[in-house]
Amino acid sequence: MNEKSLLAYFVTKNEKLKAPGSLWAKYSMLKSTIFFHDSIDISKFFTLTVFLKKKNVGYRPKKTKERVFTKEEFTKFLL
Repeated sequence: MNEKSLLAYFVTKNEKLKAPGSLWAKYSMLKSTIFFHDSIDISKFFTLTVFLKKKNVGYRPKKTKERVFTKEEFTKFLL
């Protein structure tokens, strides 16, 4: 496992995934899995993290326009 192969993987994933947050989610899953199986810390792969940060610049997640629960519904749910 090296930085070039992971960078190539994320470049291809970037073409398919629309939200940069999805790339970060994949990165997080791979980081844990690779560290567990191979004891390699990919957070030290500078080029990969720079690539992910560049893809995330200016991204604003969509916010819901209305609340899912009213205050009363939330209180009722908790009780």
